[in-house]
Amino acid sequence: MENRVAYIRADGSKKIGMGHLKRACIFSGALRKKFKLNVKLIMKNEATALKFLQNREIETVLIPEEISPEEELKYFNNFGKDHRPDLFVLDVLEQDTNPSYMETLNHLGCPVMAITDDSCRRAINADLIVNGNPNQLNQDYDGEKANYLLGPMYFIMEKEYGKLEVKEPGIQAKKVLLSLGGTDHNGLLFCVLKAIEKLKNKLEILIISSEASGYIDRLLEYIKKSSLAIKLLTDVDNLIPYWDKCDFAITAGGNTLFERVATRLPGMTLCQLKRQMEIADCFEALGVNINIGYGPDIPDDVLSERIFEFIENKDQRFSQYFRSPNVIDGKGLWRINNEIEKLMVMEGMR
Repeated sequence: MENRVAYIRADGSKKIGMGHLKRACIFSGALRKKFKLNVKLIMKNEATALKFLQNREIETVLIPEEISPEEELKYFNNFGKDHRPDLFVLDVLEQDTNPSYMETLNHLGCPVMAITDDSCRRAINADLIVNGNPNQLNQDYDGEKANYLLGPMYFIMEKEYGKLEVKEPGIQAKKVLLSLGGTDHNGLLFCVLKAIEKLKNKLEILIISSEASGYIDRLLEYIKKSSLAIKLLTDVDNLIPYWDKCDFAITAGGNTLFERVATRLPGMTLCQLKRQMEIADCFEALGVNINIGYGPDIPDDVLSERIFEFIENKDQRFSQYFRSPNVIDGKGLWRINNEIEKLMVMEGMR
């Protein structure tokens, strides 16, 4: 019992962001607490990712940063000869549809869980598949042997989100939370700040950023010269204490979008990645988001206009607040743990 171990395979980088690693940290904590598992994160040896994990409680196993899919397949073939995990969690999007890769993981002799975020139907050769993408609510996996947990109600976030709700929106929106991802590789934060500067009604701004962005010194210089009322926080453990400090938020289309909706805080997205667009658009269709679009393609004047429209449209902000609980309630981790417990019972792990 004491030597039970789970492995999580995930990566982070300036290009793909830190969402997968953040999810790994949250999930590892839950596995340690509920199932008494010793959790190890298998990740590429990437400097930005390692910096992100510096103050987080998770043990890492490093593989080469430039490892090819073929080399990684060989690594896990050899891995299975020396290790007998009790659970393996895969959160690397390009590998979960690789038949040889998944077959290798399935020969480790333990339950295999895959975390993904595709919008389209995608069968995965694992025991348990978690996909929080709201577009998955329309997909049918009848006939597949795996257990599919689909939609935002299964999105992995800190358990505190299950009981966290911000206050009902006021008539005016005066303070905005800006969080454009752990790495913000497109520098969208500066685009939003320039857009806000053009507004007649200046907002109070709370920025949540990270040293992983590589631009904190530049940002501090910007704040020093700006006439805007800006407060900057870097590398916070999570956003839980800060949502209720603001009237709305502008985030990227990753983890923070799901977290924002779970708190009921109204908001908008400016997407960092093209694949985030499908998710952000679906949340807009569900009435809990306004998706400005793919950040690098949005001119400053258009961005400024969209923010102004949202501030002025109190009915839209009220509507998001009241619709949100029916989309995400923040209890995804609890639901997933229940399904993992069933897997453990099947494997005789109790």
